[in-house]
Formats: sequence, structure tokens, C-alpha cells
Amino acid sequence: MADVEKLMRLLRPIYDAIDGRQYKNAIKLCNQKKICDIDLVQVLQAHCLERTGKVDDALRIVRRVQLKKPTDENLLHTMQLVFKLCGVPDEMLSTYEHAAVAHPTNKDMHCQLFFGYTRSLSLAKQQQLAFKMYKTFHSLQYVGWACLSMLLQVTVEKSLPVKMLHLADKMLIKALRDHPADSNGELGLLLVQLLQAQDKPHEAMAAFHEFIRQESECGGDAAKPRALEGQGVPDDEIELGPMQAIDRKVLEASLAADIQDWHTATAAYTDLLTTFHAADDWAFWVGLIDATFHVGTAAAHAHLRHTIDTLQQQHGDKLRGPWLAGVEVAVRHATDSSSSDNNDQDQLDAAVVVAAIVPYMDRFASKACCVTDLQRYAGVLGDSGKAAWVTACQARLSTACHQQGAAVGDDDQLKWFRHALTARKMLRFLGEHATLSVEALLGRVDAMLDEYHANQPLNHQAVGGQREVQVTDDLLLLTVLLLVDVVDVADTVSQTKSRRDWLLHAATCLESGLAKSAYNFQMKLLLCRIYALLGAGTAFFGRYQELDVKQIQVDSLSYLVLDPLLALGQVDDARRICDAVRALHRTTARDTPEFISRAYKLGVFSKAQDMTMFLLHKMKRSQMLAVATSELVHSALVDLSRTSTSHLHTQLTLQPTLPLLPDLDRLVQDATSCGLSQNYHRQVQVTWSPPVPETTNGRYLYEPNSTQSCDRTSADPALLAQWLQLRACVPHILSGVAAGATSEVLEGHFDTFKSVVQSLQHIHAAATPLWTVSQTAADALLLAISGDFASASATLDTLATQLVHVTVFDSLVESDIGDDIGDDIGDDKAQLLSTWGLSLASLWAFQLSPYVLLFVAMVAKVVKPKKKAKAADDKKGCIDSLKAVVQAHVALNVRGQHVCKQFKAVVPRVRAHPVVAEAAGGVQAKVAAAQDATAANLLAVLTDHVGFLRSI
Repeated sequence: MADVEKLMRLLRPIYDAIDGRQYKNAIKLCNQKKICDIDLVQVLQAHCLERTGKVDDALRIVRRVQLKKPTDENLLHTMQLVFKLCGVPDEMLSTYEHAAVAHPTNKDMHCQLFFGYTRSLSLAKQQQLAFKMYKTFHSLQYVGWACLSMLLQVTVEKSLPVKMLHLADKMLIKALRDHPADSNGELGLLLVQLLQAQDKPHEAMAAFHEFIRQESECGGDAAKPRALEGQGVPDDEIELGPMQAIDRKVLEASLAADIQDWHTATAAYTDLLTTFHAADDWAFWVGLIDATFHVGTAAAHAHLRHTIDTLQQQHGDKLRGPWLAGVEVAVRHATDSSSSDNNDQDQLDAAVVVAAIVPYMDRFASKACCVTDLQRYAGVLGDSGKAAWVTACQARLSTACHQQGAAVGDDDQLKWFRHALTARKMLRFLGEHATLSVEALLGRVDAMLDEYHANQPLNHQAVGGQREVQVTDDLLLLTVLLLVDVVDVADTVSQTKSRRDWLLHAATCLESGLAKSAYNFQMKLLLCRIYALLGAGTAFFGRYQELDVKQIQVDSLSYLVLDPLLALGQVDDARRICDAVRALHRTTARDTPEFISRAYKLGVFSKAQDMTMFLLHKMKRSQMLAVATSELVHSALVDLSRTSTSHLHTQLTLQPTLPLLPDLDRLVQDATSCGLSQNYHRQVQVTWSPPVPETTNGRYLYEPNSTQSCDRTSADPALLAQWLQLRACVPHILSGVAAGATSEVLEGHFDTFKSVVQSLQHIHAAATPLWTVSQTAADALLLAISGDFASASATLDTLATQLVHVTVFDSLVESDIGDDIGDDIGDDKAQLLSTWGLSLASLWAFQLSPYVLLFVAMVAKVVKPKKKAKAADDKKGCIDSLKAVVQAHVALNVRGQHVCKQFKAVVPRVRAHPVVAEAAGGVQAKVAAAQDATAANLLAVLTDHVGFLRSI
């Protein structure tokens, strides 16, 4: 004891210095001769070194101490902190493993080892250690740890067969019966999940009755239940206790449905809707309706009808759930009708519209969610039902407009304006606008803009001002969507110029709207799309940055901008998006294991399960993470192609493996084996249109006369996996050639490149010649490293010929004479970058040309003689062919340079409606500045490529 007190007296100044963040002083104290050899002092010194940024020195010290295999708990805790702060927490596991063996009865030591396994997501080791701890310490919680580890190995990691869960559920049942006083709702739920994972619904229901329902009936509620978490009670103060009553009832209902005990399910869902005051929970209504229709008796339907009527009378118009349930029942009766007569079915569809759907619209037309509630029924009704619905909406639109005009007070005007807005949204969803001509659509646009202007006073009420959404915002969004529809249906040949004018008008409308409603998320999203279609990359990215996308949205929404930015040549902005995605995943991978470990410690198994599934299934296998990583790897190659061949060879010698390439290889393996997780929020943009299957087919270019965006993530996952393989195989080829690898070693990577190119080139016919050029360059490199210089020379000649015939810059600029009604630009030509041509040029300059440059540079490395040496006779033909390739490529880039130098954006006058005309000048300036900046970026990369070619 005296020695301990003496040691603490010596260490107290060090701890005080650390607490005061005087790390340099603490380091001096640690170097005192009396104490410098003490392990704890050395670890404290390592901690101070890490705090001052000397991570390598800190790790060197703590690893030296680790070799002594310490077992002191205070020392171990400090070492663990140092390893964690240095970013290598897993290195502490071996020390805790030795300490646990040295002290087999030390519960805290074993718990710390288990929590270390949870932080490293070592599920198998978690399971083994937890079983060992249960045998030693006989705590029910440790059985839960082991069983959850097994469940996660089966359901998430897929490393255990399902049959192994039989052992887990038997052991958990025995433990629950042996320790009834320690049981809680989390353990009972875990047992049910184990049985459900084995497809044993009846056993799961039996376990529910024995360990969950019976427990809740026998034991009292916890003093601080889980429900208090939302009131700020710390989670370590929450008492687990029995499962909450509503959670218990939800579980009972779902288990009853699993075993098709529809009477029990009906009773459970009825209790949830009535007793638990959840009458607006749509999932409970769907469960009750499904169970009732499965029972199918008159008594069951009468009970359902009584429940709906009772809750409608009880809550009135405050809750939508009971009224929407009435619509759901009416639609199901109509669609489940056994009538085989089409006329009878048409009459039923029309009747359900009049009797159920339209009254619901009338009741809740003032609510923005009314359209979302009803749109699901448009897909199940026949043509006659939709026609009746359209007729009813048109009548209500006319009535609402008339009533608004006659209204005196602001409240009445606002009410009828919202009724009209709901009718317009519903008409759009039903496709009423698709039957109109271009002229009729444009006329409707003008009328809606007039109405938008006339209703601006409604925004000055309590719901107006600088709030996120104003009253009239949705009307402007509907107007702009109509303009986008006009662009889609216009003639592709005769109205190309008009399409551009309509897009400029759409951008003007949205800019004007954002001047009045600066925080409208949907307006900014739609404006991003419009600017992208206009080829205004910087304006597009500027508006996207205003959305201030954060946290998990970085992963779920980046698909909206990444591929469009790449197609528009905004590679620096695209790199920022990729860096943001990677940063999100780094912080998630760092923080989530701590939350998982804490959930195990508190016994909240449901949280531990959810967070483990989130981390392993959603985040570590995120498709957006894979795309971002692949593009960052590719951007490193693009940077190399903008330097010189000497820098390229030096870089490949010093760093054969590009940064992030190991991560990309892992993600490629996941993509081709178990698949990647598509975490995208596809419904973030409101269009009030029926959902249609994704038709982009992995499009990476903008098509002429189309409003569809670029989005490789919407394609078949196998196609996206090929993009990842492409990004991974090229760096391996380059590093292999630089290291002197043989053709046999690299043949697999070359085959991957060839198969991917053959697959991707068919997505866009116009891009096929560009992909062919890159494939020819790869073939030439493979032949050169194989020693077949004659064939390599012939392939290089083919490559030179292909480069001569590349016309990628011919469609870059589109020009036309000023408007016949008189433009501000007078007799000058309106000159803009074609979005289609720009995406094609960007594909070449930033995607495929770097591949060609790097492959040709490696061919030169193979065939060119060293300094003061003569070229071998069999290589002379290759060298001559190589010169021809360089000349052809330089000539192509010079043509592109000429186009970019001559380009100066001239945006025609925006023929905007007078209501939004004040924003027209700003749109012209933004588009012109964005296109000039894009041309400058393209010129810079072409200039760098010319310099690279001349260095060969």
C-alpha cells in the first residue's frame, strides 16, 4: 500500500499537467530519472506525445510496453486510450487477451476484452468469449451477448449456417428459465428473433407467451422505462424491465400474422388502434384490414366497419387514418370483386371514386399530404375509375378557383387556394396534362404564373415570410414541371432551340421563386436539375451546396449530383462530393462501434443489432462509398496524366499502389460477391407523377433533347460493378508494368478492362469510338509487354488512325442566329456549350483520354531505349508507330484547344413571363459564367495532356 501511495504521489504532477493540457510539461515530468522506467509513466508519455501530434512516437512507446504483456488494469485502460486516439484500437486486443488468460476470474478484464471485440466487429470471437464468460460467471446477460453474436453472424455476416441458431435458442431458453429474476424484454425479443430467423413462427409465438407476455403480467413496469429516453433520461439510467405495452402488442400482432392466426391479429391491431391511441398509424390499419380480409366473414367485416366508424366519430378531421382506412376498404372491395364483366368492374371503379376517394379529397384537400395518401390507388383503378377521378378533380379545381375569387377573408382564400393546389397535383398524378399539346401546356404555364403572382399576398400571413416553404411554392413547382414536360414532348428536330429557351424560362421561374422563398429545398433540387440540363455546371453545384446536405444524407443524396458533375466536366466539384462521402464513412466507422459496445454493456440488444446491421450491411457495403472511392482512385490517375512521363514513372516507382486502391479492391469484391447496399433516397424530389421504372440504364452522358439526368447508380448493380472493376484494373495494370510484371501476370486485368469496355460502350452509341480507342491502347500495351513488337506496332498504327477520326469536339458548341422577335444580342449568334457535346467531351478528356495517355506512356517505357543506347531492331517499328500516335493525339487535343479558346458563352434573351422577368438577367449571367468556366477547365486539361504527350 505504501508503494502505491508513493507511486501516486510521484504521478500526481503528471496527471495534473495532463488535466491542464500542459502536455509538453507532462512529457518533461515523465522523463524524470526516478520514474521514467515505469510502464505507466511511459504510457502516459505516449498519451502526451499523441496529443501533441507525434503519433508515431506514441505508438512506438506503447508497443514497446505491450511486449511486456502487462495485466494491471489502470495501465491497460491507459494503453487502450492511446491506441484508440492513435487510430489503431484493434492493437489492444492481444494485450487484453493475455490479461484475460492471466486472470480467468476477473470479470471486468473479460468484459473489456468483449467490448474490444464488439468495437472490432469480431462476431465469432464475441460469441466464443461470451459463452466462456457465462460458464464462469453465470450471468444471463452473457448468454444474450453470445446469442446475439450468433444471430448477427447468420443474418448480417453470413458466416454461420442457420442451423447453428438452434443451439442459441435452446441455450437462451434454458438460461431464461434458470434466471427468471434477471429476465427482461430485450432478452425475450432476442429469443423471438432467433426463432424467426430459423423460420419457426409457432415456436416464436410460444416463446412470446412464455417469456414476454407472461413476464409483463407477472412483473411490474420498470421505474425508468425505455419510453423515458425521449425525455432526456440518460440511457445508462434506463431500467430494461418488461417490454413496453405497445411494443408487446405490436410484436403479438406480427407473430399472429406469421402463423396466420388472423383472429388474434385482428384483436391485437384493434387494441393498438383504440386502446393505445394510435388511430393515425397507417401500418396498424393495414395490418387490421389484411387480417380482416383473410378472415373474410361478415362478422369480421362488420367489426372492421365498426372500428372505422367509431374512430372517425371520436377523432373527427384531426386524424386522417380512420378516413383513409375507409378508402382502403372500399378500394379493396372493388378490386377483389369476383365480377368478370369489364363493364361491371368499370362501374365499381367509378363508384369507389365517387363514394370514397373524392369525399376524402374534399375532407383533407387543405393538407399537403392528401395527394400522397391517395396516389397509391391510381395504380389499382381501371381507366373508367381514373376518368371519373379526373372529372371530379377538374370540377373541384374550377370550384376552388371560383370560391377563392369570391372569398373575402385571408383564411378563406388560403383554404380554397390549397384546395385548388391539391386538385392540380392530383390531376398531374393522374396524367391529365399528358393529353395536351405543346401550345396548350405553354398556355397553362402562363396562366399558372399569373395565378402564382396574384396569390403572393397569401405568403405574408403567419405561414409566409422566410420560412422553409411558403404557400405558393408548390404552384410554382407545378408550373416548372409543366415546362420540363414541354421540353420532353416537343419535336426533337424543329424545336431544339425552343427547348433551350424553355429550360432558361424554367430556371428563371425558380430563381424568381427562390428570391421570395430562399429556403425551399424542392425548388433548389429542381433548379439543380435545370442548370445541369443547360450545361451550367458551377451554377448547378452552387445551388446544390446551398442545400447543406449533412450526415447520412451525404450517402443517400450524392447520387443526384456526382454523375451529372462528371458529365459536365466539373471534376473538382465531383471530387469534393467524393471526399465528403468518404469523410462520412470514416466518422461512421469510428463512432458506431463505440455505440455498439455501449449497447451491449447496457443490455439493449435491439440497439446493438440495429447498429451492427447498419454499419456492416449499409455503410461498409455502401454503393455510394464504392462509387466515390472509385472516382477518387480515377482522379489520381487523371492527375498523373496531367504531369509528365518522368513524373509518372517516378510516382509509380515510389508508390506502386495508389491511395484508396486497397479499399476499392475490397468494394469490388463485395460488389461481385454479396452485392452493395443502395442507400439512396429516390423519392426526395417531388414530381407529383406516377413512379416509373428507372430508364437511365446506367447513363453516364446527357442525351440530346432529353431531360433525363446521368445516373449510373440506377442501372443493374452488375453494370455498376463493371465501372468499379474498370477503375480498379487500370491502376493494377500501370503498377504491374512499371514493376516489370509479365503479360501472364497482368493478363487477367487486361481481360477485365476489355470485357468492361465492350459492355459500357453500348450504353451510348456516340461514345463507342472513344471506348474503342482506349481498348486499342490497352491492346498495344499488352502486346508490347508480351514482346510481340510487330503486332504492337500494327496496333499502334490502328490507334493513330482511330485518333485521327475522333470528332468528339465537333458537337461541343451549338450556335444559332438571334431570335426572330428580337434578342438583346442583336445580330450575334447565341453560342452555348451543348450539354450533350460537353458530356461527350468530358468523357474523353477526363475519363478515356487519360487511359490512352497512360497506356501509351507505358508502351514508350517498354519499347524506347535507355539513354545513349540504340533501339533494338524489332522495336524500331514500334517507336515510329508510337510517334504517329503521339502526333495524332496531340492534333486531336489541339483541335479541342482551338474550340475552347474560340468559345465565349452568349446566352440568348430569356423570353420569360413578366411575373418572373426580373430574374432573367441573373440566369443569363449564371449560365454564361458557368459555361465559360467549364470551357476554361476543359482547355486546361487539354493543354496538360498535350504537355504529357510531348514528354513521351
